[in-house]
Amino acid sequence: MIWSRVLPLRKSLFLLCCWIGSHVVNGQYFSACVYKNLDGMVSNRITEMEQLPNGEIWFATQDGISTYDGTGWLSFPDSLGILPIIGKVCLEALSDSSVYVLGFNGDKLSFSVYTDDRWSPLNLPPEIANLPLHSRYVMGHHLSGHGNSLIIGTQNKLYFYSDNQWNLDLLGQKDPESFKINSIKTLGDTVLIASSQGLHIYLNGSLTTLVEHEEVLDLDYNEEDDTFYLLGKDWLGVLSSGSEEITFLFRNELIGYPDVGAVSNLMHHRGKLYYSSNSPLHQYDLHSHEKRAVITEYFDLDYVCMNAMVDHEGSLWVATLRGAFKVNNQDTWNFNSHFLLENEVSAILEDQNGDLYFGSNLGLNIVRSTGDIEKYPFPRKFIHARVMDMVSFEGNIYMAGNTAGVVRFKDGQFDFDLINENSRVLDLQVHQGRLYASCQNTIYRKDGNLWSPITTPQKDDYGIIRKMAFDDQRQLLLTQMGVSDLVSGEFIQSEILNDNNIYTGIQYDGQFLLGTANGVRVLEGNQIVHSPIYDHFDSPVYSFLADREGRLWVGTGKGIYLVSPNETYHLSKTNGLAGNEVNRNALVLSRNGKILVGTDEGISIYDPRAIPELPVPKIEYLGATVNGTPTSSQSFDHSENNIRFQYRSVSFYDEEHINYRLKLDGLEDQWQHIPFYNQHTILYSNLKPGTYQFMVQARIGNGGWSPTATSPVLTVKSAFYDNSWFRVGVLILVILLTLFLARLRSRTLKSRNELLQARVQEKTRELKNQNSRLMKTIKELKSAQGQLIQSEKLASMGHLTAGIAHELNNPLNYIRGGAECIMKNLEELKHLQLQLHAKESEPALLAEYQMLMDDSNQLAQSILNGASKSTDIVKSLSSFTADSQNFYSFTDLQKEVDTSLTLLNNQIGFRITINKMFGNIPPIECYPAKINQLLVNLLMNAVQAIEHEGEITIRYYRKDDKRIGLEISDDGVGIPQDLQEQVFEPFFTTKDTNPGLGLAIVKSIVQEHHGSIKLDSKPGKGTKVRIFLPVNQTAHPELEL
Repeated sequence: MIWSRVLPLRKSLFLLCCWIGSHVVNGQYFSACVYKNLDGMVSNRITEMEQLPNGEIWFATQDGISTYDGTGWLSFPDSLGILPIIGKVCLEALSDSSVYVLGFNGDKLSFSVYTDDRWSPLNLPPEIANLPLHSRYVMGHHLSGHGNSLIIGTQNKLYFYSDNQWNLDLLGQKDPESFKINSIKTLGDTVLIASSQGLHIYLNGSLTTLVEHEEVLDLDYNEEDDTFYLLGKDWLGVLSSGSEEITFLFRNELIGYPDVGAVSNLMHHRGKLYYSSNSPLHQYDLHSHEKRAVITEYFDLDYVCMNAMVDHEGSLWVATLRGAFKVNNQDTWNFNSHFLLENEVSAILEDQNGDLYFGSNLGLNIVRSTGDIEKYPFPRKFIHARVMDMVSFEGNIYMAGNTAGVVRFKDGQFDFDLINENSRVLDLQVHQGRLYASCQNTIYRKDGNLWSPITTPQKDDYGIIRKMAFDDQRQLLLTQMGVSDLVSGEFIQSEILNDNNIYTGIQYDGQFLLGTANGVRVLEGNQIVHSPIYDHFDSPVYSFLADREGRLWVGTGKGIYLVSPNETYHLSKTNGLAGNEVNRNALVLSRNGKILVGTDEGISIYDPRAIPELPVPKIEYLGATVNGTPTSSQSFDHSENNIRFQYRSVSFYDEEHINYRLKLDGLEDQWQHIPFYNQHTILYSNLKPGTYQFMVQARIGNGGWSPTATSPVLTVKSAFYDNSWFRVGVLILVILLTLFLARLRSRTLKSRNELLQARVQEKTRELKNQNSRLMKTIKELKSAQGQLIQSEKLASMGHLTAGIAHELNNPLNYIRGGAECIMKNLEELKHLQLQLHAKESEPALLAEYQMLMDDSNQLAQSILNGASKSTDIVKSLSSFTADSQNFYSFTDLQKEVDTSLTLLNNQIGFRITINKMFGNIPPIECYPAKINQLLVNLLMNAVQAIEHEGEITIRYYRKDDKRIGLEISDDGVGIPQDLQEQVFEPFFTTKDTNPGLGLAIVKSIVQEHHGSIKLDSKPGKGTKVRIFLPVNQTAHPELEL
């Protein structure tokens, strides 16, 4: 059933291809990004596309809806039951990002809306729902008194949908049967209508006709100059403000194969019109009146443009039944081997007739001013020839043919015009009516039919002559090794080797510029110098060009640059060029002001009148997960302090060069740069209590940063025991408890004292008897205690908390001593109390009583200080293993190795040789400070293992897709076999001055990064430590708590 409906469209495509094939005479194509057969695309058969306010692009296909945000494709496979899948589908997005879809699903028209992450079917009036299958219908929306209203146009009817209500208005009252709506565009509350009867404006229920008696297929309106652009079956026209007549840009030129159901498109963008009607998309330049088909790889002149649009970054999108493609730069079009002898264009020449000559390795291509292309391959006798340069001289085209010498081209024939056998000619120049050629290291001049040397051969160390720069002031030869000045006889060189490797030169803005392997350099007198004005390039410069506005263009191995003191515009394969490597005699300004760029992948023709700015991408904060769980909350418990933020950039201009910067306000003051376009999350671990706000920006390459996308303000609450009220309460409780215990103790001592007094005499005798035996026992206990202490020391040497007992001993002594003194003072207070009862007015006793009370207060304070110090020691123990790094980040391992070597440089000195064997590994996700500590510990062990002179080898490499390997080896004394299993234990050491914690710390860092470590050592030969670490930390144990 579906196949029978698609068949008429396939027949139309076939007839269209036949018609186009007989009328197109040029082969220009646009550099584009092609989208077809991708994961997430439900079908290549795209009939409509629409960009949402958040930047996403939605594609309606004959198998459902797909969306693309620059990072990936998504589809709605569960919604095919309500979505249209047959024929033309209309998409309309409103400002709230709701999407309406209209199209046939089965035998009836279907109308659905996507909002709040779900699809919902909507009811249509019966007269729309029951339209015949191949009926024409269009959809749009406009602002009315009730807000946004959906509009559906079909035949002579406009249906308005708002607040679940439908309203109908009939058009074409004079001849309603022949009135057919072809297209609608909305402008506020105004509806512009293209119909079979002309152009109309619908406003507040009233229809005004602007154009009659011409069928208008589609329209666009430019508010800046109040101009309508109109498309007919065989014409393209303009209706200016105040005019009643169409100005035809062309007429009686059939655009596509005429069909009742033909799909038409028209839009205006940056001085150009883009139009189609059952045809490929075409471009019409309103300034030059040139028109060309918008074609690219996989999309030649045999496709039908179903829909075209310009996204928010200025890129042109074209939807077809074979996929979609995107053109970033609509001012550049290209030729390649599909139309030329081969891809590469090594030299360009334009003659006085406007014909373009493109030289290559295989011969010559000529693009006539009429658009016809002629190809002239080299004869077989030209072995290893390559057109290095071309000039017009005395009615002939002369070519520098590399190993073929000088080649003359006339009347379609190539002839040798040799200088000598085995000559290699790289450059030609016409100066003062004479033709000159550079042949390796000698300059020749053409005298009649002969070539005469005019310079003696340059020295071998001067290199091959690449370019001649002759004018009335100078005669320079630009070579591989410097600049030869024929007038002064000087050979000019720079101290920097690559500054002498010169490809080209130009007189510009009062200076002579050199294109070198190091970029742009300036020839000042007899020196080659650097200029910060031209410090924009990290690749060799092969060619220069000054355009009509006096601007400087520079051809490099990465495209061409427009250079100015304030900014640099870069044109490359990403945004329009056929290729990136520009050949040195293939950057030419044509007579019509366009720039011709010959590259290794084709030739590009660029219109430099309007230079677009690098777009700024949209950035969007998506949400957060706390301890691995998605959340919308803004307040979290103290244990919910591992927060991962998600973000994305919706950009289509140059997806792979998007980079980010972000920071967490409340934790960081500086932006953190993320150079990876596909990293869309960041984890902050172990956040302290406080308020935080996540901020992120995006840019393309080195372009401007986007506005900041922010999260809501998030709060991590404190634990109850960290609050001030809790600490004050604990302090009060300790004071009250101390007073209570003191009073209880005083009463107990009083009662016991009476009992003890009676038993003192009895016990005194027993104590004398036991004293001798006790002294003996004490001696034995002291001996046993010494042995136990020594055993305890040996047992606790492997534990990191061995020093805590000593640290706690001092404050406990404060507490014990203070308690004993308080007991003594209380006994004295008892006696003073008895004396005070007997002598109430005795001042000396009162003073002594007050002194004991003051002394007791000081002792109580000493007890409190001792308890506080004990608490501090316990807290120090808890923080000993705490990680000061809050989040993983990507770091360059080589940078960390270099940092560690710098730290140990003084110990390494000249006695130890450091060997570096660095493989090609990506940045790894880690705690950089701990990786640095790991490297320092391993290298310190290696240095200490070498007693005199030796070598240390540092090697890292890619173990597999998920891990990297790190090896550090030395040729030191080595470790005995029986000790190797103990080297990772705390406090194990083979040196008296070493605490023995180095390798234990290394092992803990490796385990914390989910890696593994192994040690191999042979006494007398050295030690090797091998570590494997994951590239990405996908597992975070703190999130599982």
